[in-house]
Amino acid sequence: MYFMENKRVIIKRKIGRALASCNLYETNCGGICVNLQNDMNNCGECGINCTGTQYCCGCDGCRNFLSDTNSDCGCEHINCTSVVQAVCCSGNCCNPPMTCCPPDVLHTKNHCVNLQTNSQDCRTCGNVCPLGQICVSGTCIRA
Repeated sequence: MYFMENKRVIIKRKIGRALASCNLYETNCGGICVNLQNDMNNCGECGINCTGTQYCCGCDGCRNFLSDTNSDCGCEHINCTSVVQAVCCSGNCCNPPMTCCPPDVLHTKNHCVNLQTNSQDCRTCGNVCPLGQICVSGTCIRA
């Protein structure tokens, strides 16, 4: 049963002993409210799992970021080449001064960072500033 209540769609369905209610842009998948547009375990519909090198494109399902190109990037098929030196990085255009770094301890996929200011990728991808330091102009300095 669905009905509107203060801009929320209330889903009343018995799940075990509890009734679940989800926000307008969420769907009840097994008693958990999820956004089917970006949930990696419920991509496009309940139970569709994106794994490994995939990300969720909602109704279009899972997309493998390894198949992205600079002229066909991400769920929206963006042409990153419209910006000089921009590259496709895990479904997003990575525009200068940002750089696309490979997966590491903190990131399971390629990630777009500014090597001049990111303390986890300072000057080069994977160069982590020591505790108590920040990245300024690509150099780790005391905070």
